[in-house]
Amino acid sequence: MVGGKFKPRTGERSSGMKEEELRELSDCIICKKGIGHTGLPLFTKLTIERFGLNKSALKRHTGLEMMISPGLASVMGPNEDLADRLGDSIVVAVCESCLTENVCIAQLMEPVETSDAGGQDG
Repeated sequence: MVGGKFKPRTGERSSGMKEEELRELSDCIICKKGIGHTGLPLFTKLTIERFGLNKSALKRHTGLEMMISPGLASVMGPNEDLADRLGDSIVVAVCESCLTENVCIAQLMEPVETSDAGGQDG
């Protein structure tokens, strides 16, 4: 993985996807087409979460590491969150043709407008 470590999730793998979840993920977040429009029976499900570093917790943890040692600080420290989740996580689907496109991740996190959000005439 470019720019970071890839850590696969273990123990969370389900056997598949039920109808309701598949219907919720039926459109590609990038091209807005159905996930099967390519003719390939494959798509990718992405979970996007945004975090902010907790500066005071990082200072405390770093100070403890300097006083005792990184290994001991991890074991003996308060084990507090060093980053806080900002907002809700979002789950999106990406079709096979869009999977290789360069995409701005921040755009994927913008609220999706619905077709009836424009107001009513009359």
